[in-house]
Amino acid sequence: MGQLLALHIVVSICVFTGYAIVAVICWCLDRKHDAMAAQIEQAALVAIAYREVRRV
Repeated sequence: MGQLLALHIVVSICVFTGYAIVAVICWCLDRKHDAMAAQIEQAALVAIAYREVRRV
């Protein structure tokens, strides 16, 4: 019975650790995606501003 409880605790720790690792990876990828989207948006705004300046 004691071995079963120990196994249950070890499995629970492994599952929690795996979940935490996946959450950190997803968080990092989300931040990278947000930074890339902001950079694209900024480049588009610069292109629009440049086009407007050339019109004048």
